[in-house]
Amino acid sequence: MSRAARVKSRTGIYHVMARGNNKDRIFFDVEDYSTYVNMIKHVLKKNDPSIYAYCLMTNHIHMIIKENQSELSEIVKNINSSFAQFMNNKYKRVGHLFQGRYRSEPIEKESYFFAAIRYVHNNPVAAGITDNVSKYPWSSYHAYVNNDNRIVDIDTLLDYFSKDRETAINQFKDFSNKTDNTILIDEELEREYLERIISNIKEEIEREEKVSSENAQVILVKRLINNYNISQQVVSEILKVSPYKIRKIINI
Repeated sequence: MSRAARVKSRTGIYHVMARGNNKDRIFFDVEDYSTYVNMIKHVLKKNDPSIYAYCLMTNHIHMIIKENQSELSEIVKNINSSFAQFMNNKYKRVGHLFQGRYRSEPIEKESYFFAAIRYVHNNPVAAGITDNVSKYPWSSYHAYVNNDNRIVDIDTLLDYFSKDRETAINQFKDFSNKTDNTILIDEELEREYLERIISNIKEEIEREEKVSSENAQVILVKRLINNYNISQQVVSEILKVSPYKIRKIINI
């Protein structure tokens, strides 16, 4: 069976996640983490993407990437293939370092872009590794607070907060420590939570008015995306509706 085509982002921006094979570790020591960061630096020169955020966890990585000259698949392949070769040589290992294809989620809404960056930086907090995003060394959070744009395009987000950089950084710190309910890419899609939301919306629709099943689906999709800020791809997966139909619905 052929693999499903990736959903293309109209903005060229994606949230990317890659996990270790069998959920095993990807990084073992400081050199491993710093080497992956150097691989990102190399790809910036070779493929000219924009990197808005990254977080390197023990057994998976998150990145927010914008395609420029090269397509996403080439960008991620150049980073992960080079890193896998480094790890295989260093640890005298064979086989795949990463589990299957990386996952990617299109980012097309401004609100989702901001939420995705916060989500990526807060992965160590959510995993219980640290109690504060500022204490984890292997994320781009520090690029933002140190006004360091050598790897990460920090200007897009910081300029949104303020044109005064000190003010923008302080607002970014506050923003990073807030929580929201945005559902983002991960292997665990919080299916029970989503199904509960869907059930509640369906009950609301039934109470409000008599509608056909087709119109009820339109209302359901729009409320999931607009009211709960759930991405089109996740809505497509959970409702088992094609991405093309989801796009048509939100344009009605």
